[in-house]
Amino acid sequence: MSTSYINTAELVLSIKNSKGLSERKLAYRLDMSKSQVHRYLLIARLPEDLKKAALDHGTELYTLLKFREDSRKYWPLGSTNQRKIIELLRREIISGKITGYSLYKGRSRELLAGPSGI
Repeated sequence: MSTSYINTAELVLSIKNSKGLSERKLAYRLDMSKSQVHRYLLIARLPEDLKKAALDHGTELYTLLKFREDSRKYWPLGSTNQRKIIELLRREIISGKITGYSLYKGRSRELLAGPSGI
């Protein structure tokens, strides 16, 4: 999947906001699945620096979705070390070191599992 998903996500969010449609009605109007619309809306609501990095480095859609899930999971309730790991992963995505889901998954497992020098 190309990084045009970022542009599509922005468009889906724009249509949702301008028309005031639910995800289900939006999916019907755009002839997409509700899951696909939901994923696009999650991507559109990511911080601008992550979206720009995805466009610049060709980051996969599921890499950003997994980062969003992990940051929601570990940031509010996580330990200081887990927060540092999430911030490190964020920096690696923005710098282009992590562009694929398998790279993200391996790096996050490595950081969350072992003792870290963070």
